[in-house]
Amino acid sequence: MDESLTRTITRPGWAISVMSPAPGVVQTRATGRVELACVEPLVEVYEIVAAQCPPVVVFHDWEGITGYTSETRQALVEWSMRHDGTVERAHILVGSKLVAMGVSVASLLLPKLVAYSVRNDFERERTATIAARRRRG
Repeated sequence: MDESLTRTITRPGWAISVMSPAPGVVQTRATGRVELACVEPLVEVYEIVAAQCPPVVVFHDWEGITGYTSETRQALVEWSMRHDGTVERAHILVGSKLVAMGVSVASLLLPKLVAYSVRNDFERERTATIAARRRRG
């Protein structure tokens, strides 16, 4: 993992950590009720990884997200649509029914989204992808 590609922001009510654990892989973990400021570290790390090793596989551990602002949802969907050509697949672990519904609606516009409600399924895919990308270099 390239430590220079790790970003973490913690604010009252929410936190996000973004990293690249393998070439062409971006991983996020967010908790709380996320706000628009969460998008910045995700975009920053993603754009570096996409420039170095496309296409990118993304793993969002959003099981701990309890909600989000409409501005955050809109910014993420619009940004994702503009960058769809550099994404191989985006895997999202959800816990909240609100977040699951939002991901379901977003997947209508972004067919590369894969939602998970079971951590073991998400972790199995994440672990296999990271191992394969590290072997590939």
